[in-house]
Amino acid sequence: MRSLGHAATALACLAWQAGGLCAPTDDPEQCSALVSVGVALRVEGWEQKANWMTNQSFCTWEGITCGSTGQVTNLTLEKNGLRGYVPPAVGGLRSLQSFNINGKRPTTYHGCQGNDLQHSALPAELFSLRNLTTLFAENACIGGTIPRGVGQLRKLQIAKLHNNAISGTIPVEFNGLPELRWFDLGRNALSGTFPDLRDSHKLEKYSCNFCALTGTVPDIFDGFPNLQHTFWDGNALSGSLPPSLGSPNLKKLCCVSFDINRMSGAVPPGLCELPALTDCRIGADVDAGAYLGAGNDLCAMPFLF
Repeated sequence: MRSLGHAATALACLAWQAGGLCAPTDDPEQCSALVSVGVALRVEGWEQKANWMTNQSFCTWEGITCGSTGQVTNLTLEKNGLRGYVPPAVGGLRSLQSFNINGKRPTTYHGCQGNDLQHSALPAELFSLRNLTTLFAENACIGGTIPRGVGQLRKLQIAKLHNNAISGTIPVEFNGLPELRWFDLGRNALSGTFPDLRDSHKLEKYSCNFCALTGTVPDIFDGFPNLQHTFWDGNALSGSLPPSLGSPNLKKLCCVSFDINRMSGAVPPGLCELPALTDCRIGADVDAGAYLGAGNDLCAMPFLF
């Protein structure tokens, strides 16, 4: 796939050098990078592609937002009929803040709709874009692994890679990303132990459900005062639920799920008394004690979704 990426970049450079692409005042490196994206993701088949691969400024191309100095800040190609892969040349968009290639969620969580990256990996160059704050890549049939270079994204706030074919382990470099609020890697073939993000204190969503995680759950949840959703059902986690899941610090926690694991033990004291809790799905794996009659919903709450 890397050789194909270089081929797309070479074609883009040849096309740009031949003239007719982007405006004369556009930055050449960014123009070449965007043409590479169009070639690698087969722009001819996109649903929305106004001005792409023309002599209009790339700031007018569909899905692109530029800052006041002509630097590309947002690239949004969500549910747009993408086919192919993200080329390494995307690393030339040095001011990029938001990257969105979300596809449509399939009814049964199988197959690809909207965007299909054909199990290709996101390039390491994407994870070198130090201004990136949002990475949206759900339901896009992405494969490969997550590079350790994710630790360079010190401004990253949202990482949504839900429902792809990503494998390997979750890089420890996610821990400590100071602005990270949304960590959603669910429904991938990710293995290894529970990702310990104890130093990412701004987390609002912290989830990796229906992956292949094993081992115990660290007692770290009292360090996330903004946490609202945490879903870990459908793994092979063992041991007991950590006491910090019942911490009074979790005033915003509304939804928690640890169903379909291999866990045992008691319900953490205080969990069912959390003021915002409306969806609690952990009863399939723990000794519910007084809550046993509630089935999978230990706090006798209706499922919201």
